[in-house]
Amino acid sequence: MRLILLLFSLCCSSVALPQLRGATDDALRYHDLVNAAERAFLAHRDSSCYPLYDEAFRVHRPFLKDPYIAAQIAFSLRDTARFLGYLQVGFRHGMPLTAVEAAPLFRGHLSPDLRAAIRQRFASAKALTMVDPVLRDTICAMCYRSDSIKLSMGRDPAQLERFLQEEMRTRRFLLDSFLVHGRFINEQVLGISSDAVWNDFLRRTGRKDPYAMPGLPAMAMQEELELRLKCPLNIVLHGNCFFQQHWALFEQALRNGTLHPKDFAILEETSVLWYKKPDAEHESCPPPVLRSAYYNIFHGPADRTYVNTPEGLAEVERNRAAIHLQTYAADEEKLRLERAEGFAFFFDFVDRPGR
Repeated sequence: MRLILLLFSLCCSSVALPQLRGATDDALRYHDLVNAAERAFLAHRDSSCYPLYDEAFRVHRPFLKDPYIAAQIAFSLRDTARFLGYLQVGFRHGMPLTAVEAAPLFRGHLSPDLRAAIRQRFASAKALTMVDPVLRDTICAMCYRSDSIKLSMGRDPAQLERFLQEEMRTRRFLLDSFLVHGRFINEQVLGISSDAVWNDFLRRTGRKDPYAMPGLPAMAMQEELELRLKCPLNIVLHGNCFFQQHWALFEQALRNGTLHPKDFAILEETSVLWYKKPDAEHESCPPPVLRSAYYNIFHGPADRTYVNTPEGLAEVERNRAAIHLQTYAADEEKLRLERAEGFAFFFDFVDRPGR
């Protein structure tokens, strides 16, 4: 899967994480409402989730996966008005028309009349946010350079060093321009990944797509089907020390609504997994807070952060609640529905938390 940026339109303690300061902020209330909406649907399989979703989308700009999930729920309940309404929430916040096909639940199941109604909603949606084209191109260029080096370096030590330095420059930019101000570059800043804008960037700058593969099916190349912005988070993940060095700034970005709780959890667990590697250079990084359980983002004993005992799972749930992340039990049920009924609930780096 391409790591390159494709933008649209454009921590041994069993103590749970401390509650984030300012837990009444709109961004955190948004996550609590969305989490409650998902659990309501999982428990009742009816429209009781609608008021929670509606309130969430009123209090804070949505992460696009959430109105899209709400649209899937409405579709499963045969509620056409709600289905179209939730898609329109997504369209107003930058979801491209082609992203409608992200869920297997929809593919091959949208009638011509319904597709026409979707197109009409897309055409009538007025964008509520604007993207800075200069910042967009700056990030595109950084990610292009990084991925171009990565794909051509092989085992060349000099090219590896060049790749590491390029990603370090990008992380420094993210730190100095955004994190120190309590923000992170994700879809709340620049929109989600999209082939259309990436191809426009390549055309305008005279570049060739380093990931272009002849014969690759078109569906596999539609980055917007992942409903997220990919490259900045991926480059941060490549910096073994970066999250631990700037934990407080990432926490602030979470509270401010520009870092999703799942991404915060992925960053923390990844940093812990790196620290626990036998060959990790501990002297170069501040140690993470080592606990007996984290979030169960990565599965399996080999991942060294996964637990499945009653005590461990209780701690996982406390840790998730502390960062306003959906419960592990609910995520496991969502995974079951994905496999059984064609829903698409997970659009993050890990994608399938129960895999």
